[in-house]
Amino acid sequence: MTATSMTAPAATAIGTLTTVLRADDLRLRYRLLLLGSLLLVAASRSPYLLLHGRFWAEEGSIYFVHMKHEGFWYVARPVGYFYAFANIAAWLAARVPLEDAPLVTAWLSLAVIAALVWASLWLPSELLPNAGAKTTAAVLLVVGPLAIPVVWLNATNVQTYLGILAILFLFVDVDAVARGTFLVIVVLLGLAGLSGLYAAALAPLFIFNAVRDPTRRRIVLAALIAVCAVLQLIVVQISRASGGLAQGRLSFHGFGSIARDLSASHFGTFVFGVSLANRIHGDSRVYTVAGLVALSLFGLLLGTLLLSIVAVVPNARVAGLLVLAFALEEALVVFGSRRSPTGRYAVVPIAILVLIAIHGLTAERWASRLSATLCLAALIAGCSVFWTANPSVLRCVNCPGWSQQVDAWRAGGPNVLVIWPYQQRKWRIRLPRAAPASARPAGSRAATGDRLVEQLPPELDEG
Repeated sequence: MTATSMTAPAATAIGTLTTVLRADDLRLRYRLLLLGSLLLVAASRSPYLLLHGRFWAEEGSIYFVHMKHEGFWYVARPVGYFYAFANIAAWLAARVPLEDAPLVTAWLSLAVIAALVWASLWLPSELLPNAGAKTTAAVLLVVGPLAIPVVWLNATNVQTYLGILAILFLFVDVDAVARGTFLVIVVLLGLAGLSGLYAAALAPLFIFNAVRDPTRRRIVLAALIAVCAVLQLIVVQISRASGGLAQGRLSFHGFGSIARDLSASHFGTFVFGVSLANRIHGDSRVYTVAGLVALSLFGLLLGTLLLSIVAVVPNARVAGLLVLAFALEEALVVFGSRRSPTGRYAVVPIAILVLIAIHGLTAERWASRLSATLCLAALIAGCSVFWTANPSVLRCVNCPGWSQQVDAWRAGGPNVLVIWPYQQRKWRIRLPRAAPASARPAGSRAATGDRLVEQLPPELDEG
């Protein structure tokens, strides 16, 4: 067999792949295959969460406890805004047997990731105009650098993924989708707008789209997210006036701190991954003048490269909306975080940086190559820690098993159940005392109708 005949199949395969990715859209079988594959990858990151469930911090100790006995409309005082997804997930979790409750929030959170992949692959988008951009977005939004462990598969932090979903909807050609698809977009955008502030912050951009192209569907989306934004603003102001807003929110942390946080935790995570970015951010040298200058120059350089890309993409309106979305979300996390805009607060800004790089694939040759390099760096950065970062956050490492704790309580054991994060055993739910098994009729179970009591750490830490 000659070398030419051996390389021919490989060349044919590469040519076929190139043809598929350059097409305007992916065939249905490719989309279904990619959706299934990415969901398997997502599940493989932490199978324990989907098999056994867990409550993560506030979703268990605040929302689940409340939904077990109180009404559906609930604003957690330290949080300070309405969080519809956590309310819905906790309400549903409170309606299943106690030992199965954490599974509800984990699987619903996975459904949001599935919605991200669906929006990337199925919806006609000016942001993702061809099959290659759609595929790259679907992959990087699952395994890219924005998949920070603390936000993974929990209702407490899934608002970040709902914010990213709202960004994708901002660029969808809603007049080209079927009525049923549009209704799904309306429901998901409303859910995102009432689940934290990331989606609500985009209201001015949806309004701009509606003013520029005043079709009925664009007006509906703009009105919907505007109403959500107004409601959230009212709730935040009420929380602030009543003193319920967590200390540190709506405050300015200083230019040096902001430059350090954005350069290391946002731009750094985008190209280096969360583990290396955290090491850089925690290095004592970046807290010196020289370290701050060096870190700021890195952020300025990467920001300049991204701006040079958006300056030459064919669709200037998309480029402008991306830049404005990044500015709005950065302002939100800088002034809305309690201490610094790192950790989960960095997820949405990082996602926008990823989307800028992906959209840059549609630009001129040099910009397209630079964008491809940044996308590859983001993929490597994400995959390098996707299965290994923070094992005690993603997997059970001597963790407290929820169902085992419930069984022990039913048998008359401890009535304080430890939830995640579990390293310091400070996040807990206190159950009513169960009667000993010997004192109950044969075959009966401990009553679960009595009031659960939330058990919070001394200082509510949302970082």
